[in-house]
Amino acid sequence: MSLDCARLPSTALAALLTGPDGLRERFSRGTCYLKEPQRLPRDLQNRLCDALAEQGEPAYPRIIAGMSAPPADEAKAGRLLDELQSALGTLVISLTPLRERQADLPDLVEQFLKRACDQPIKGLTEAAWELVRAYRWPGNLRELLAALQSACLKTTQELIDAGHLPAPLRLSVRLA
Repeated sequence: MSLDCARLPSTALAALLTGPDGLRERFSRGTCYLKEPQRLPRDLQNRLCDALAEQGEPAYPRIIAGMSAPPADEAKAGRLLDELQSALGTLVISLTPLRERQADLPDLVEQFLKRACDQPIKGLTEAAWELVRAYRWPGNLRELLAALQSACLKTTQELIDAGHLPAPLRLSVRLA
């Protein structure tokens, strides 16, 4: 189960995370993904810490958290409780943003085109590549996949052209 802590109402999150069923019973032996847990209200962060402490070993469900900033920075800024950072921080994997991984773009585009397109698409035109390389990709891989899916729907050709890419992407590159 995936829970977006920034978008779901805190009452719904509280019921899901610390309700009468508790984490263990609600999610059994599965995984719960918390997106942006630092956006949870402090009282709910405390309750989540308590619920995680009650789980014992082995800890089920597995809790995975995704954050747009390093957990230590969020704790230092007071947005994430130190206790919750410790509970969630067993293994921290830092990923470099897509905009800083230009060398990965060709492989990612190739893989995403295979997933995104029903028709055989061989790749991108040079004009499309210029846009893809110039764009900042604030949404990282999800945004790249969505852009390619959109482009696949707009083309009947073997190559995706710049005009097939989403208008906001094209506009952003022009404005920059």
